[in-house]
Amino acid sequence: FGTLPDEAVPLNSDIPPAQMLKPGPNFHGASLISKFPGCTWPLLYFTAAAVVLAAGVIALLHMIVNAFSVLESPFRFLNGIYLCAFGVFMIILDFPWVDKYPQVHAFRAHIYHFVLFLTRKVGRGIWYFFLGSLVFAALWDDSTSAFLAIVLGAYVGFVGLVALLVGFFLSKKLALAKGELLRGVGSGGDPKASVKQRCPATGVNCSQFQQMLDQVSSPETPVFTENDMQFVSVGLCNNPQSKRDANSIAKEDFDRWIDSPDSIEWL
Repeated sequence: FGTLPDEAVPLNSDIPPAQMLKPGPNFHGASLISKFPGCTWPLLYFTAAAVVLAAGVIALLHMIVNAFSVLESPFRFLNGIYLCAFGVFMIILDFPWVDKYPQVHAFRAHIYHFVLFLTRKVGRGIWYFFLGSLVFAALWDDSTSAFLAIVLGAYVGFVGLVALLVGFFLSKKLALAKGELLRGVGSGGDPKASVKQRCPATGVNCSQFQQMLDQVSSPETPVFTENDMQFVSVGLCNNPQSKRDANSIAKEDFDRWIDSPDSIEWL
């Protein structure tokens, strides 16, 4: 669950780069930056979590060696403890080899029951951006290491910022898709009920979802890739412990999304 899904999708695409970078309903900036060369999202998250833990350990060791600093700045010492705790917490959630360790999988699912926002790209992005600022503050203060403060803090913050951008663009695209689906029903009857009836009991995969959008035949209709659908599937799921296809939207999640009064479902 933690890094649901593994999100290891190549950058190659049939979509021209010019269209990817062009703002509008089919802006593919999120798809373009959803994977870095040689890296996947789980690895980026895991290394960022390891950096947070390392920064906390470095800050604590520096203050312990200089005992006077602990007495002079107890808050900074507490900040180091928080970083270590958050680092361990995020390493468990972002452990890339979870299939080999069922205990980690069970613990992760239990955590997500209370911090569901961490399954969202936007939530994970904000969280890592916040941790990046803590890393910078912990290493910069007390003259621990200005170099490490900038490098490590910038890395964690950068991972959070990119995740935030991916979630933002996909959330906007999904909101546009919902509007197009409801407007495409036409007059008469309940548009939400009509759209929900088109979703099979087994849920919709990427091609089925795109077919629903294509039936609208609007120039504003967005295009969703398999990569997009993985993020959407995770973002719309309110039960991380449910067994589902990572490339599909479950029926219950689809219906809840359509019934939601919110204009944007943050992924």
